[in-house]
Amino acid sequence: MAHPERFLLAGVMGWPVMHSRSPMLHNYWFKQHGIAGTYVPLAIRPESLAAALRALHALGFAGCNLTIPHKQQAMTIVDEVDTLAKSIGAISCVVAGPDGSLSGTNNDATASSITSGRSSLAGGPKPGPSR
Repeated sequence: MAHPERFLLAGVMGWPVMHSRSPMLHNYWFKQHGIAGTYVPLAIRPESLAAALRALHALGFAGCNLTIPHKQQAMTIVDEVDTLAKSIGAISCVVAGPDGSLSGTNNDATASSITSGRSSLAGGPKPGPSR
């Protein structure tokens, strides 16, 4: 559910990252659901990952997704890693808590099962933006 008094700021961290289609996809769904916010690419070098993740809350980010090469290194930086991410050995999503704490999970397995048609979600995936 959208928070009308809050602008949602999120992004994808990677190196490189400008090739990512995530901003286009997320911003499309923000608009479709009337969410006030934006999703941006964040080009973060591996040696700057800890500082970038720790800055999320202070910069007003709700969190971010992670792509190569950050998924494993981030596990050693965040404050909490859920059971699924531990079993996979990587995190793909970081949530910045209101106190600045960072929680990591992995939603790659879920996304993979949805796009391959093995999802338990009723009705399967819905069409999104095209290029």
